[in-house]
Amino acid sequence: MDSYSTRVSSMVAKLIFWLRQHLAKGPLDIVLTFLWFLLAYTILVPLWQWAVSEATWSGSLADCNNQHACWLYVRNNWDNLIYGALPRSAVWRVHAILLLMLFWVCIMLVLRHSLWPLLTFCIFMPVLLWLLLHGGYFGLIIVPTQYWGGFTLNIILSILSIALAFPVAIVLLLARQSSLLAVRLLGRVIIEFFIGIPLIVHLFFATLVLPLFISPGFVPDKFIRVIMMMSLFGASYMAEVLRGGVQGISKAQFEAADSLGFTYFQKMAYVILPQAIQAVFPGLVNLVIALFKDSVLVSTVAMLDVIAMMQSTLANILWMPYFVEGYLFVGALFWSICFGASQVARKIEAKIKIGR
Repeated sequence: MDSYSTRVSSMVAKLIFWLRQHLAKGPLDIVLTFLWFLLAYTILVPLWQWAVSEATWSGSLADCNNQHACWLYVRNNWDNLIYGALPRSAVWRVHAILLLMLFWVCIMLVLRHSLWPLLTFCIFMPVLLWLLLHGGYFGLIIVPTQYWGGFTLNIILSILSIALAFPVAIVLLLARQSSLLAVRLLGRVIIEFFIGIPLIVHLFFATLVLPLFISPGFVPDKFIRVIMMMSLFGASYMAEVLRGGVQGISKAQFEAADSLGFTYFQKMAYVILPQAIQAVFPGLVNLVIALFKDSVLVSTVAMLDVIAMMQSTLANILWMPYFVEGYLFVGALFWSICFGASQVARKIEAKIKIGR
C-alpha cells in the first residue's frame, strides 16, 4: 500500500511540475492558458454536442433535425461513398489490393536500407492492381474503369500515380544530372513544364485536349490519361526533391564509389540514391501525402471519386440538408489516411536515423 501511495505521489508531483513548466511558468502564461482553455471549451463543447452526444446515429430520417448532426446520411450512403459504382461482387478485389499494399509497406519497414522493396512495388504493384481490379484474366470478369469510383478511386489513383512517379522521377533526375547538354535540357524542360502548371490544368489537358491530337481509335482510356498526368506531375516534384538529396551527398561518397570501380548507374543505385532518399525522406512523404489529397481534383474532369459521389448523393432531396455531414465524413477519411501515413513514415524515419 505504501509503495502504491508513493507511486501516486510521484505521478502527481510530475504532473504538477509539467503543468508549472508548460502552462503556468509566469503570470502571462497563466492568463494565456486560461484563455486557451476558455476558447477550447467555447468551441469544442458545442461541437461535441452537435456531432456526437446529441447527433442521430440510428433510426429513420424522421428522427433527424437541423439542430444536430444526422449521421444516417453516411450510414445509408456508405457503399456509394466508398466504392462508387463498382459492382459489389468485385469489392473483394479492392480489399485484396489494400492487403498487398500493406504487405509491401511491411517489407519496406523491414528492409529499410534497400531500394529493392520500393522498386519492386513501383514495378509490380501497378500491374497487379490493373490485373486484379480491371479483370479479364484468371477468370475475373472485366470491370471497366468508368465503374471505379468513390474513395476507392482516390486510393487507386494515389497508389498508381505514386508507384509510377518514383521510377520516372529517377529517370528525370539522371537526365537532369547528365553531362550531355541535350539530355540535361530535356529533363529540365519536362520538370519545369509539369511543376510550373497546376495539376488541374494537366488533368483538363489530358481529358479534353489530348484526344484531339490522337486518332479516335488510338485514344487511351480516360483513366490511363489521368494516371499519366498525375504520375508525370508527381515525378517532376520527386525529381527535384531527390536532386536536393543528391546535392547534399559529400564528394567523398562519389570518390569512394569510383575507387571501387562502380559504373555510373551502379554508383547511383547502390551508393548515392539510397543515401539521398534517406536524406530527403520527410520531403518525399509530404509529396506522397500531397498527391493523395490532390486526387480529389479528378472530380472536376467527371470521374466519380468520393467528392463526386458525395455530390451525387446530396442531389437526392432527402439528403440535401446534410451536406455538412458529407464534407466532414470525407475530410475525416482523408485525415485518417494522411495521419496514418505520416505516423508510419515517422517510424521509418526514426529507424533510418538509428541505422545511421
